[in-house]
Amino acid sequence: MGKNFGNCNTLGDGNTLGNCNTLGDWNTLGNRNTFGNCNTLDDENTLGNRNTFGNCNTLGNWNTLDDENTLGNRNTLGNRNTFGNCITLGDGNTLGDGNTLGDGNKLGNRLKIGKRFTCEGVKVHAFMCLSNVDGSERQIQVFIHKEGILIRAGCFKGSLEEFCKKAKDEGKTRYAAVVKAAALALQQDCVDKNDTGGWDEN
Repeated sequence: MGKNFGNCNTLGDGNTLGNCNTLGDWNTLGNRNTFGNCNTLDDENTLGNRNTFGNCNTLGNWNTLDDENTLGNRNTLGNRNTFGNCITLGDGNTLGDGNTLGDGNKLGNRLKIGKRFTCEGVKVHAFMCLSNVDGSERQIQVFIHKEGILIRAGCFKGSLEEFCKKAKDEGKTRYAAVVKAAALALQQDCVDKNDTGGWDEN
């Protein structure tokens, strides 16, 4: 049976919340907490590091999550949330408008993002995830932004040109060609549709 938590609570480290709980506003949660499935967190919560969320949770607006949190599948996050570094989002998550993710995040499949999304330090016009292009199962994240194309592949972060040069220097010519073609196609699609991801670039 789920429980309701009121406003302005403080939860320390290492707590476990089961399924279908509801947390009110302005809660502060410490580190290494575990949330089950179908919990609801309202607005303006602050979560520390290395928390784990199950599936189908709902987080409201203006939440702050620090580093190394893990979210399962089909979670829904509202607007203007801030995430730290090395976050893992499972499959089928939905982010609203104005969210910010730090560096080195792992993004699942079927991720839906709203407008004015910031990730890896750039204002994102569009993004895609590629995986297993070189047989390593490594995820490649492609971000289209005003200044060009940013690639995140494991520890590598840089421009498309830098990525292709590094891949070719390692003898991965097919790898470089496939990623370049996909990234340029996504960029051209943004140009054709005049899509800036909700950012006013005028």
